[in-house]
Amino acid sequence: MIVKSSSNISYLSSNIDNYKENIERDELRIVDFKPYYESALNIDFRPFKKLKKELEETLNHRKSEGKKDAILVFADAACFLSYNKHFDECEILEWWWNETTTEWRQNNQNITVVCPHPGLVLNNPLLSDTKDHLNGTHTIKID
Repeated sequence: MIVKSSSNISYLSSNIDNYKENIERDELRIVDFKPYYESALNIDFRPFKKLKKELEETLNHRKSEGKKDAILVFADAACFLSYNKHFDECEILEWWWNETTTEWRQNNQNITVVCPHPGLVLNNPLLSDTKDHLNGTHTIKID
């Protein structure tokens, strides 16, 4: 399962083998993160908590059907917050994702979240403090 903003759906879909078939088999789901972004701007995590619950329910359902017990999420709300220079809100959201993924690991729930932050923010020497804060909320960083 992949959760991604609609901003790059055409690019994303062109790079996924059997894109339509994966959606039909409920192996792939696309979630528009724009409303999540707007909620994060207001430090309102209700939509994220609802998504968290849906992901957990989906994982449990997949396990009960004997399917692969792992979910991969590409979540770009925090990435667009950093891109639009809403760094405080971005850090708060990244902290929430970090706490959530820690909880999932402790509960043996194999849900991985990937946050593809834009290089023009992460590679900007004037934003090194922001990069350090963002790096502190991620398990793995890939340049």
